[in-house]
Amino acid sequence: MALQLVYAPSHESDLAKTGGVPPVASGTQIWINPVTDARADPSRIGVSEEEDGAPVYYAAGQNPGDFVRNVLAKELAQLGLPITANQQAATHALNLQLQTFWVNEGNNYIGEVTVGAALVDLNGQLMWQGQLTGASKRWGRTFEEDNFLEAYSDMVLDLAERVAMDPSLRTALATNQPQPYVAQPVAPQPVAPQPVAPQ
Repeated sequence: MALQLVYAPSHESDLAKTGGVPPVASGTQIWINPVTDARADPSRIGVSEEEDGAPVYYAAGQNPGDFVRNVLAKELAQLGLPITANQQAATHALNLQLQTFWVNEGNNYIGEVTVGAALVDLNGQLMWQGQLTGASKRWGRTFEEDNFLEAYSDMVLDLAERVAMDPSLRTALATNQPQPYVAQPVAPQPVAPQPVAPQ
């Protein structure tokens, strides 16, 4: 299967999740740089165990890095971060390295996207860095394009919410002070229920 990556989430971003986070300093504008893809095989984006391990690739159009960048630009703005489309107007740049972008279809469609991220200011000073993971899980008919697209979309939307809620990133944006690196735990991948052995 070859998919054209189209953003089709099952729900909207939840602004309430960012309640209580520090406000961004006045005048801040964040530019998201093109995403660097560090995956071993950038063309593969999933597998269907239900179809004897049939691989899933992305087709013509935006690649996974572009998809992640475009979704984050849209959803982070919805979640209250001052994202700019004008690089010359930016006070900060968000650099992203794509480490995982995968949906596994078994009993459910289970998606995971992981990025290494760094925020730098106009002088190139590192303000924040971390590793963040977004996940998705849904049930659906086997080997259906729409189900795969929803899984990809939901996992990147989840990533956007995690970026917007990250306490160290928000502190860096609120104070304009560099934050120490704290390794973020990778979100556990949902496990499909196992069949009960007959008695």
